[in-house]
Amino acid sequence: STNTISDAVPGLTFSLKRPGTTAIELSEASASLMGKIKDWVAKYNDVITTLKTKTQYDTKTKTAGPLNGDFLAGELFMKLRLNAIKPVAGLFTFDSLDDIGINAGRYGSPDVDKLIVDEAVLGEKISSARSEIMRLFGAPTEPERNPKAGIALDIAALTDNYAHARTGLV
Repeated sequence: STNTISDAVPGLTFSLKRPGTTAIELSEASASLMGKIKDWVAKYNDVITTLKTKTQYDTKTKTAGPLNGDFLAGELFMKLRLNAIKPVAGLFTFDSLDDIGINAGRYGSPDVDKLIVDEAVLGEKISSARSEIMRLFGAPTEPERNPKAGIALDIAALTDNYAHARTGLV
């Protein structure tokens, strides 16, 4: 006989030390979710920077980016920004990135149009309402296995409309 149980909860192994009772608290690492959100924000910001660079016109050198004046590129840029800041319908605890400490860069700053993560606020929100944050991004949570809305889902659907190999606009 062994004092190790590995088939009771998927992904966990219990080592029994002595008779008695104890409380067991299970939680996913907050740092993991924080890292995934920061990675998503960085990728979003990369797309925004690329679109801005490719669509801009430099008045000093009188040169235009390769997509300057392209309606679809400009429309995508504006819709990405809108989807990142608008509330997600049907959510209650958090319905926007602003609610969890992710804000749009201020006009006139070098970060205008980008998303800025306030790690202190986001960390507190992750600690207190992890599943609600996951729902905000569109991750499946109990009891909702197939979410229909979420910021990441909405932006993925938007970009698919533009870039899909067979049906995309671009």
